[in-house]
Amino acid sequence: MAFRTPERLSHDQISTDRPLAFTARCARLNMDESQFRIEYSWEDLKPVRPLVVTIVVTQILGCLLAFWIHRYPSFGANLWAGGALATFPGFLLGLLIQHRTGSAAIAENKAMVRRIGLIALLLSLVVFVFSLENF
Repeated sequence: MAFRTPERLSHDQISTDRPLAFTARCARLNMDESQFRIEYSWEDLKPVRPLVVTIVVTQILGCLLAFWIHRYPSFGANLWAGGALATFPGFLLGLLIQHRTGSAAIAENKAMVRRIGLIALLLSLVVFVFSLENF
């Protein structure tokens, strides 16, 4: 079975005495949509940056709203609950904004957008499952 890369690697780029460096180089070349890659850098998120920035802004607003409501006894529980509850609505709002600014980025980065959405949904649902009264 041959290993395919989107571009040809020269002999200097392939170092047989450093197999991890070669593997990392190939991983960067084929980084598009691995089904198991969940870690993204700020540069990786560039195509869907409006979505990510919207999520972060709504999380901050959720934290501020949680401090105002002050449902839980501790500072940390209010901070966490407010940010977590605001994550999925922020994702939905960010998806709308992303669609209006560059809908092609959503289609090109389906796996990334799907993972961000699943993580946002899980964070929002966890607040209802765990008791934060003793946090």
